[in-house]
Amino acid sequence: MTFVPLTQINGQTRVWTDSTGEFTVEADFESLDEEGVVTLVGAEGRRFSLVVERLSHEDQEIARFLSGGGGEALADLISENRQERIDAIKKIGGGPVPGFAKPFLLKLLALEVASLNAGVRRLEVTPPRVGDEVSLLKVKADPLGFVDKPLIVLGRLTVSSYYNYGYSNAERTHYSMDFDELTASGERGENIQLYVPRQFSAPLVDRVSESRDGLVLRAKVKLSGARYDGASSWDLMEVIDWQYYSERNQGWQPWMLDGLRESLALFGQIRDATAMADVLASKEVHGARPEIDVLVREIAIEVAKNLSVQEEDLARVTEVIASSSSLGATKELDRLARSALVKSLATSSPAIRRGAVRELRKLAAIARRRNDEITSRFAAHAAEVIDSVRN
Repeated sequence: MTFVPLTQINGQTRVWTDSTGEFTVEADFESLDEEGVVTLVGAEGRRFSLVVERLSHEDQEIARFLSGGGGEALADLISENRQERIDAIKKIGGGPVPGFAKPFLLKLLALEVASLNAGVRRLEVTPPRVGDEVSLLKVKADPLGFVDKPLIVLGRLTVSSYYNYGYSNAERTHYSMDFDELTASGERGENIQLYVPRQFSAPLVDRVSESRDGLVLRAKVKLSGARYDGASSWDLMEVIDWQYYSERNQGWQPWMLDGLRESLALFGQIRDATAMADVLASKEVHGARPEIDVLVREIAIEVAKNLSVQEEDLARVTEVIASSSSLGATKELDRLARSALVKSLATSSPAIRRGAVRELRKLAAIARRRNDEITSRFAAHAAEVIDSVRN
């Protein structure tokens, strides 16, 4: 594999330690061969070779990470090209991520947040279909066969104000969008109504509002079973994610929310709860618009529930997760959010988790009375996540 100096990854060489903790060497990583022998390159090009098991446990993980192409992937994580970033996430995903990768993950997350807010150019051509799109005529013919099944559609999105059937009272939780399907022949197909949850849709709504004649995109949608109200409501669907077409790159960009979710999942692979606290404290996220700030925290809770949190780290982790700009309206809201999150992360006891859920639901009720929909949705979602945890 290609030799990538650690100075290109984190700005410094690494001090490698042996399994006894007595011997160290400052060097770059060169290789880990099939026999399990690590080769390090020190000052003036001097090479050191040893069996990987003779390194400390942490350094063994780092050597295996780098030998699998982790060094090149970390460099791609902060590429300005979003597709390269997503490909790097997939390359790294699935195994443990060493702690020294944290600065790269923070930069990655900042880039993904920026992508959500980025403008979209008006298309001069009709973008091509990928082939995985589902014809809305099929959904119309058999709506029950598509309930709660994600499907992909291609078409033009415009702002609407239509709320009906299962979405009659959804104006405070969803934006309404008019969607004209583009068929395989490039003609207008079925017209449906798409509802986008407000907690993650503000950037999309901004882009649609800025377009004079609507925005062409691919959307991942579903016919929600909770809101399905008979065959007459087949054309009311909920947006899960979306992607734009890039004329410059002649292709569809990665799904917008997938990148954010997968970026945060990498922090979970560091297996250190304080890493999640670091990402949520970063100015690029904490200083983002409230809707994105809360969206990141909602995803973070999903990741954090699978982490092993040491007692000494609890205060830091829970303080940062709860200290959103949209959660600090009053001391009472702040106290409830922190208390519930501490309990949810500190224990697997069903009784204590139920107490955390009660406090979060109380927080949601207070927020609703104050017309603070963002905090209300955050608390309600956190309660659902905690309530779903099993021993």
